[in-house]
Amino acid sequence: MAAAPRAHDPEYHPGQWLRWGRYRVRGLHAFGGNSAVYTVDQRLGWRRRELVALKVARPRTPDPVALVEAEIRLAREAVLLRLVSHWRLPRPIAAFREHGRANLVLEFVHGQTLESLLRDPRSGLRPPWPEGQVLALGRALAGLLDDLHTGTGGSVPILVRDLKPGNLIVTPRGDVRLVDLGIACRLSDGALVPANVRGHMTPGYAPPEQCRGEGAEDARTDLYALGAVLYRVATGWDPAHDGWTPPRPARALNRAVSPRLETLLADLLRHSPADRPPTAHDVLRRLEVWGPGAR
Repeated sequence: MAAAPRAHDPEYHPGQWLRWGRYRVRGLHAFGGNSAVYTVDQRLGWRRRELVALKVARPRTPDPVALVEAEIRLAREAVLLRLVSHWRLPRPIAAFREHGRANLVLEFVHGQTLESLLRDPRSGLRPPWPEGQVLALGRALAGLLDDLHTGTGGSVPILVRDLKPGNLIVTPRGDVRLVDLGIACRLSDGALVPANVRGHMTPGYAPPEQCRGEGAEDARTDLYALGAVLYRVATGWDPAHDGWTPPRPARALNRAVSPRLETLLADLLRHSPADRPPTAHDVLRRLEVWGPGAR
Protein backbone atom coordinates (compact mmCIF):
# COMPACT_ATOMS: atom_id res chain seq x y z
CA MET A 1 0.00 0.00 0.00
CA ALA A 2 1.33 3.43 -0.93
CA ALA A 3 2.20 5.71 1.95
CA ALA A 4 -0.08 8.66 2.61
CA PRO A 5 1.43 11.93 1.36
CA ARG A 6 3.10 14.07 3.97
CA ALA A 7 1.72 17.55 4.55
CA HIS A 8 4.71 19.26 2.94
CA ASP A 9 5.20 16.93 -0.03
CA PRO A 10 4.95 19.04 -3.22
CA GLU A 11 1.67 18.75 -5.09
CA TYR A 12 3.18 19.91 -8.39
CA HIS A 13 6.66 19.59 -9.83
CA PRO A 14 8.95 21.88 -11.89
CA GLY A 15 8.10 21.73 -15.58
CA GLN A 16 4.56 20.45 -15.03
CA TRP A 17 1.87 22.03 -17.22
CA LEU A 18 -1.57 22.92 -15.85
CA ARG A 19 -4.84 24.14 -17.27
CA TRP A 20 -4.33 22.82 -20.81
CA GLY A 21 -0.85 24.26 -21.10
CA ARG A 22 -1.62 27.74 -19.82
CA TYR A 23 0.53 27.47 -16.69
CA ARG A 24 3.98 25.90 -16.31
CA VAL A 25 5.24 25.24 -12.79
CA ARG A 26 8.65 26.64 -11.88
CA GLY A 27 8.80 25.32 -8.33
CA LEU A 28 7.56 25.43 -4.78
CA HIS A 29 7.74 28.94 -3.32
CA ALA A 30 6.30 28.73 0.20
CA PHE A 31 4.06 26.81 2.58
CA GLY A 32 1.35 28.44 4.65
CA GLY A 33 -0.82 27.02 7.38
CA ASN A 34 -3.26 25.41 4.94
CA SER A 35 -1.80 25.97 1.49
CA ALA A 36 1.24 25.66 -0.74
CA VAL A 37 2.33 28.45 -3.09
CA TYR A 38 4.18 27.80 -6.35
CA THR A 39 5.89 30.10 -8.80
CA VAL A 40 4.35 29.55 -12.21
CA ASP A 41 4.82 30.93 -15.72
CA GLN A 42 1.52 32.01 -17.24
CA ARG A 43 1.40 31.87 -21.04
CA LEU A 44 0.11 35.15 -22.45
CA GLY A 45 0.76 34.39 -26.11
CA TRP A 46 3.05 32.43 -28.38
CA ARG A 47 6.21 33.92 -26.88
CA ARG A 48 5.11 35.98 -23.88
CA ARG A 49 5.20 34.68 -20.30
CA GLU A 50 4.28 36.24 -16.97
CA LEU A 51 5.45 35.06 -13.54
CA VAL A 52 2.45 34.43 -11.27
CA ALA A 53 1.76 32.68 -7.97
CA LEU A 54 -0.33 29.51 -7.77
CA LYS A 55 -1.92 28.75 -4.41
CA VAL A 56 -3.13 25.22 -3.70
CA ALA A 57 -5.08 23.96 -0.68
CA ARG A 58 -2.61 21.89 1.33
CA PRO A 59 -3.32 21.35 5.06
CA ARG A 60 -0.59 20.38 7.49
CA THR A 61 -1.97 16.84 7.78
CA PRO A 62 -3.37 14.52 5.07
CA ASP A 63 -6.67 14.23 6.96
CA PRO A 64 -9.56 14.38 4.41
CA VAL A 65 -11.63 16.68 6.64
CA ALA A 66 -8.71 19.10 6.95
CA LEU A 67 -8.36 19.10 3.16
CA VAL A 68 -12.03 19.93 2.66
CA GLU A 69 -11.78 22.79 5.16
CA ALA A 70 -8.62 24.10 3.46
CA GLU A 71 -10.36 24.03 0.08
CA ILE A 72 -13.34 25.92 1.47
CA ARG A 73 -11.02 28.59 2.86
CA LEU A 74 -9.18 28.86 -0.47
CA ALA A 75 -12.50 29.25 -2.29
CA ARG A 76 -13.52 32.00 0.16
CA GLU A 77 -10.19 33.75 -0.39
CA ALA A 78 -10.71 33.65 -4.16
CA VAL A 79 -14.16 35.21 -3.78
CA LEU A 80 -12.95 37.90 -1.39
CA LEU A 81 -10.08 38.90 -3.67
CA ARG A 82 -12.55 39.31 -6.55
CA LEU A 83 -14.77 41.49 -4.36
CA VAL A 84 -11.96 43.61 -2.91
CA SER A 85 -9.70 45.89 -4.90
CA HIS A 86 -6.61 47.31 -3.20
CA TRP A 87 -3.09 47.87 -4.43
CA ARG A 88 -1.65 46.35 -1.24
CA LEU A 89 -3.36 43.01 -2.04
CA PRO A 90 -2.33 40.61 -4.84
CA ARG A 91 -4.48 40.78 -7.95
CA PRO A 92 -6.52 37.58 -8.52
CA ILE A 93 -6.09 36.09 -11.99
CA ALA A 94 -7.95 32.77 -12.13
CA ALA A 95 -9.42 29.96 -10.05
CA PHE A 96 -9.84 26.39 -11.28
CA ARG A 97 -9.81 22.75 -10.23
CA GLU A 98 -7.19 20.32 -11.46
CA HIS A 99 -5.79 17.03 -10.16
CA GLY A 100 -8.50 16.99 -7.52
CA ARG A 101 -7.35 20.30 -6.04
CA ALA A 102 -8.62 23.86 -5.95
CA ASN A 103 -6.09 26.23 -7.52
CA LEU A 104 -5.94 30.01 -7.15
CA VAL A 105 -3.71 32.02 -9.51
CA LEU A 106 -2.53 35.38 -8.18
CA GLU A 107 -0.23 38.21 -9.09
CA PHE A 108 3.27 37.31 -7.89
CA VAL A 109 4.43 39.87 -5.33
CA HIS A 110 8.20 40.26 -5.47
CA GLY A 111 10.06 40.75 -2.22
CA GLN A 112 10.58 39.07 1.14
CA THR A 113 8.24 38.49 4.04
CA LEU A 114 8.57 40.93 6.87
CA GLU A 115 9.03 37.89 9.14
CA SER A 116 12.14 36.76 7.24
CA LEU A 117 13.58 40.29 7.27
CA LEU A 118 13.00 40.65 11.00
CA ARG A 119 14.87 37.40 11.64
CA ASP A 120 17.72 37.75 9.13
CA PRO A 121 20.87 39.04 10.91
CA ARG A 122 22.02 40.55 7.57
CA SER A 123 18.80 42.49 7.09
CA GLY A 124 18.55 46.23 7.55
CA LEU A 125 15.13 45.65 9.11
CA ARG A 126 16.22 43.76 12.20
CA PRO A 127 14.31 45.17 15.19
CA PRO A 128 14.08 47.33 17.12
CA TRP A 129 13.31 49.91 14.45
CA PRO A 130 13.73 53.67 14.74
CA GLU A 131 10.43 55.22 15.71
CA GLY A 132 9.97 56.93 12.35
CA GLN A 133 10.03 53.55 10.60
CA VAL A 134 7.57 52.09 13.11
CA LEU A 135 5.18 54.97 12.47
CA ALA A 136 5.52 54.64 8.69
CA LEU A 137 4.62 50.96 8.88
CA GLY A 138 1.75 51.80 11.21
CA ARG A 139 0.34 54.34 8.76
CA ALA A 140 0.60 51.89 5.87
CA LEU A 141 -1.14 49.06 7.70
CA ALA A 142 -3.74 51.23 9.44
CA GLY A 143 -4.59 52.76 6.06
CA LEU A 144 -4.95 49.31 4.52
CA LEU A 145 -7.19 48.12 7.36
CA ASP A 146 -9.29 51.27 7.17
CA ASP A 147 -9.88 50.68 3.44
CA LEU A 148 -10.64 46.98 3.92
CA HIS A 149 -12.95 47.46 6.91
CA THR A 150 -14.97 50.20 5.24
CA GLY A 151 -15.05 48.78 1.71
CA THR A 152 -13.41 51.87 0.21
CA GLY A 153 -13.67 52.09 -3.57
CA GLY A 154 -16.80 49.99 -3.87
CA SER A 155 -15.23 46.88 -2.34
CA VAL A 156 -16.89 44.57 0.16
CA PRO A 157 -15.84 45.28 3.77
CA ILE A 158 -13.65 42.47 5.08
CA LEU A 159 -11.92 41.39 8.27
CA VAL A 160 -8.36 40.13 7.74
CA ARG A 161 -8.02 38.05 10.95
CA ASP A 162 -4.38 37.10 10.24
CA LEU A 163 -2.30 40.26 10.04
CA LYS A 164 1.26 39.20 10.93
CA PRO A 165 4.82 39.61 9.61
CA GLY A 166 4.69 36.26 7.80
CA ASN A 167 1.78 37.46 5.65
CA LEU A 168 3.36 40.80 4.76
CA ILE A 169 5.75 41.19 1.82
CA VAL A 170 8.25 44.05 1.70
CA THR A 171 8.85 44.77 -1.99
CA PRO A 172 12.18 45.91 -3.48
CA ARG A 173 10.72 49.47 -3.50
CA GLY A 174 9.97 49.27 0.21
CA ASP A 175 6.19 48.95 -0.11
CA VAL A 176 4.36 46.59 2.25
CA ARG A 177 1.72 44.27 0.82
CA LEU A 178 -0.61 41.74 2.44
CA VAL A 179 -0.54 38.45 0.54
CA ASP A 180 -2.78 36.08 2.51
CA LEU A 181 -6.52 36.31 3.16
CA GLY A 182 -6.84 32.61 3.96
CA ILE A 183 -8.94 33.08 7.11
CA ALA A 184 -10.45 36.45 6.23
CA CYS A 185 -14.20 36.96 6.03
CA ARG A 186 -16.77 39.62 5.22
CA LEU A 187 -17.21 42.25 7.88
CA SER A 188 -20.82 42.95 8.83
CA ASP A 189 -22.11 44.70 11.94
CA GLY A 190 -23.12 42.11 14.51
CA ALA A 191 -22.42 39.12 12.25
CA LEU A 192 -20.45 36.17 13.59
CA VAL A 193 -17.30 34.93 11.87
CA PRO A 194 -18.10 31.84 9.70
CA ALA A 195 -17.82 28.61 11.68
CA ASN A 196 -15.17 26.99 9.50
CA VAL A 197 -12.60 29.74 10.15
CA ARG A 198 -13.29 30.18 13.86
CA GLY A 199 -10.43 29.08 16.05
CA HIS A 200 -7.88 29.62 13.27
CA MET A 201 -5.29 32.22 14.25
CA THR A 202 -1.62 32.89 14.89
CA PRO A 203 -0.77 32.85 18.60
CA GLY A 204 0.53 36.19 19.78
CA TYR A 205 -1.07 38.13 16.93
CA ALA A 206 -4.66 37.03 17.61
CA PRO A 207 -6.64 38.78 20.37
CA PRO A 208 -8.45 36.89 23.13
CA GLU A 209 -11.86 37.01 21.39
CA GLN A 210 -10.39 35.33 18.29
CA CYS A 211 -8.58 32.71 20.39
CA ARG A 212 -11.83 31.77 22.11
CA GLY A 213 -13.28 30.83 18.72
CA GLU A 214 -16.78 32.04 19.50
CA GLY A 215 -17.10 34.09 16.30
CA ALA A 216 -17.73 37.47 17.96
CA GLU A 217 -15.06 39.48 16.15
CA ASP A 218 -14.97 42.88 14.49
CA ALA A 219 -12.53 45.51 13.24
CA ARG A 220 -10.88 45.68 16.66
CA THR A 221 -9.66 42.10 16.13
CA ASP A 222 -7.42 43.34 13.31
CA LEU A 223 -6.36 46.35 15.39
CA TYR A 224 -4.97 44.03 18.05
CA ALA A 225 -2.93 42.26 15.36
CA LEU A 226 -1.74 45.66 14.10
CA GLY A 227 -0.58 46.48 17.61
CA ALA A 228 1.27 43.15 17.84
CA VAL A 229 3.09 43.78 14.55
CA LEU A 230 4.11 47.30 15.61
CA TYR A 231 5.12 46.07 19.07
CA ARG A 232 7.35 43.48 17.38
CA VAL A 233 9.20 45.97 15.18
CA ALA A 234 9.44 48.57 17.96
CA THR A 235 10.82 46.24 20.63
CA GLY A 236 12.14 43.12 18.89
CA TRP A 237 9.89 40.95 21.07
CA ASP A 238 8.26 38.14 19.08
CA PRO A 239 4.74 37.52 20.44
CA ALA A 240 4.23 34.39 18.32
CA HIS A 241 7.39 32.79 19.70
CA ASP A 242 7.37 33.94 23.30
CA GLY A 243 3.73 34.70 23.98
CA TRP A 244 2.55 37.35 26.40
CA THR A 245 -0.74 38.27 28.07
CA PRO A 246 -0.75 41.15 28.64
CA PRO A 247 2.41 42.49 26.96
CA ARG A 248 5.00 44.31 28.99
CA PRO A 249 5.18 48.10 28.48
CA ALA A 250 7.15 48.70 25.29
CA ARG A 251 9.64 51.00 27.03
CA ALA A 252 10.60 48.15 29.38
CA LEU A 253 12.06 46.39 26.32
CA ASN A 254 13.30 49.41 24.36
CA ARG A 255 13.92 52.70 26.14
CA ALA A 256 14.04 54.49 22.78
CA VAL A 257 10.26 53.98 22.40
CA SER A 258 8.52 57.26 23.13
CA PRO A 259 5.79 57.45 25.81
CA ARG A 260 3.35 58.35 23.03
CA LEU A 261 4.12 55.21 21.02
CA GLU A 262 4.04 53.09 24.17
CA THR A 263 0.53 54.40 24.87
CA LEU A 264 -0.68 53.65 21.36
CA LEU A 265 0.69 50.10 21.49
CA ALA A 266 -0.92 49.53 24.88
CA ASP A 267 -4.26 50.82 23.57
CA LEU A 268 -4.16 48.49 20.56
CA LEU A 269 -3.24 45.48 22.70
CA ARG A 270 -5.97 45.84 25.32
CA HIS A 271 -7.45 42.52 26.41
CA SER A 272 -11.02 43.73 25.90
CA PRO A 273 -12.10 44.95 22.44
CA ALA A 274 -14.12 47.71 24.11
CA ASP A 275 -10.89 49.25 25.43
CA ARG A 276 -9.13 49.38 22.04
CA PRO A 277 -9.52 52.17 19.46
CA PRO A 278 -12.89 51.63 17.73
CA THR A 279 -11.71 51.78 14.11
CA ALA A 280 -8.59 51.70 11.95
CA HIS A 281 -9.46 55.24 10.91
CA ASP A 282 -9.05 56.41 14.51
CA VAL A 283 -5.62 54.76 14.65
CA LEU A 284 -4.64 56.29 11.31
CA ARG A 285 -5.65 59.77 12.51
CA ARG A 286 -3.51 59.38 15.63
CA LEU A 287 -0.54 58.36 13.47
CA GLU A 288 -1.05 61.07 10.85
CA VAL A 289 -0.98 63.94 13.36
CA TRP A 290 2.19 62.51 14.82
CA GLY A 291 4.64 65.04 13.46
CA PRO A 292 8.38 64.41 13.03
CA GLY A 293 10.13 64.57 16.37
CA ALA A 294 6.88 64.49 18.38
CA ARG A 295 7.30 62.54 21.57
